[in-house]
Amino acid sequence: MELEVKQHSEIFEYLTRAMPTEDIGIREFIAKRNLPIFVDEHGTVYYKKIVNSDDPSFRRSLQEIVNLVFKITGKKVLSQPIDEATYESFESKTGVNDSGEKLTEVEANQKVEDLLNAMVERNASDLHIKVQEHNDLTSIRMRINGELIPTGSLNYAVGDALLRSLWINYSNVDRTERAINNGSFYFRPKKNPESEYMVRMTESPEARGMMFVARIRNPHEIRPLEEIGYNAQQMNVIQNLLGHRKGLASINGPTNSGKSSTQSSMLSLMPTSMHIVEIGDPVETYQDHIAHFELRESYKGGKTAHLEQLLGATVRQDPDILALTEMRDELTAKAALQLASQGKFVITTMHTTDFVSCFERMQRMGLTKEDMIAPGFLRGLVCQKLLPKLCECSTDRSEVLNETQKFAHILGDTKGTIRYRRQGGCEKCHQTGIIDRILVAEAVETTTELLPIMRDILYKSDPIPFYEYAEKNAILNIHQHARERVLNGEIDPSIAETEIGRFSKENLLWLYPKKVSK
Repeated sequence: MELEVKQHSEIFEYLTRAMPTEDIGIREFIAKRNLPIFVDEHGTVYYKKIVNSDDPSFRRSLQEIVNLVFKITGKKVLSQPIDEATYESFESKTGVNDSGEKLTEVEANQKVEDLLNAMVERNASDLHIKVQEHNDLTSIRMRINGELIPTGSLNYAVGDALLRSLWINYSNVDRTERAINNGSFYFRPKKNPESEYMVRMTESPEARGMMFVARIRNPHEIRPLEEIGYNAQQMNVIQNLLGHRKGLASINGPTNSGKSSTQSSMLSLMPTSMHIVEIGDPVETYQDHIAHFELRESYKGGKTAHLEQLLGATVRQDPDILALTEMRDELTAKAALQLASQGKFVITTMHTTDFVSCFERMQRMGLTKEDMIAPGFLRGLVCQKLLPKLCECSTDRSEVLNETQKFAHILGDTKGTIRYRRQGGCEKCHQTGIIDRILVAEAVETTTELLPIMRDILYKSDPIPFYEYAEKNAILNIHQHARERVLNGEIDPSIAETEIGRFSKENLLWLYPKKVSK
């Protein structure tokens, strides 16, 4: 019986559930010849597209395996090409090697290497592995361009071997079974061994097994501010903030919004003649002109005690600039206030969404209203978010009924420039429709004119004067910046709404965006 031909866009999703053939003859044939080929339980042949895929010897080997599968199954054989990263993620889905034995340490290490190389190749930021013994399943997902993408399914034995290999052969800490563990290591990718990536990993017991997450980053890669995606007004604010030598500057946004990248880029522009101290949890990038201190869970009393000790030592070390990974509680807020009042410059991050909401956040951390509006304390804020950037394969109409018309109206699209994510995508975007992430932001410098407006926000809960100030000074909020990106065809408005909230007359302020050039 002829198998139904699957569309290329469905292959990736299908392979997350597919299991390899159990026929030992087919598996031995592939293993002995070291062929980049995967045969599923239905007899469909998937082969990795490689540079020499047109080589006669490879084509002969492919034909031989097709003939062998046909001989064994008696079915017409279909063959489909898949990209290298996809193939490597699915390369082996059994808990045993070809000899029928459990995975050796070398084989488990190789699978770890394959996963890490696939992450680098796909520009993935995180790896999620869920290992569940009750259903003999290990699921693997990668966060690519902000989205969790299924990239493989293994059985329990392979997943367990993978985690053991990661902790025993890679991590810098001893693993405690069925407990919360945190560790890190450095990794050099196969295709670019001169570069070095830091992998930070954590695992926790889950109700039905173990949940493992690893984040990968090049700690020496610092993007210039010009490349991050700020518009002219936002760049001007950041440049002005870099000129201050006392007070507080904060980069704000949710988790995984690029705050640390912006902070690192700003610090890279500071004079090397200054004494710069960073306290990180964790330290994500290393720079030669900065003294980096990282919080340790192993410190007596835990990270909080370590932070308190480091903050006290920092004051005595006479820094010109203090970089805090995050201002998140009374301890860090009071330390930032103390250093700023002593004539130091503090650069930190916070979990807030816009200029107005930052004051409520600071109040919850113990700062008083008078602290926040004291001249010279709050120098400025940058609030940002990273949204999925559309691939070139995206479409100019939404697949959702009436959505195209709705967004054309609310966003003022008179030229039909809005594009939408193409479901299934193309080979370039790994069938996701998303090719990268792109920044939307709001940047506000605290000027003398703004101080009485900040007082209105704090004491009268009245943000209207700030909106009028923003319009007068051509300051885009995040929704307005996102609107510009949408009208440039860079982001899908429906995806933007899931990330930053609905577009409305209130947050677009209608007449306000037209006065601002990109």
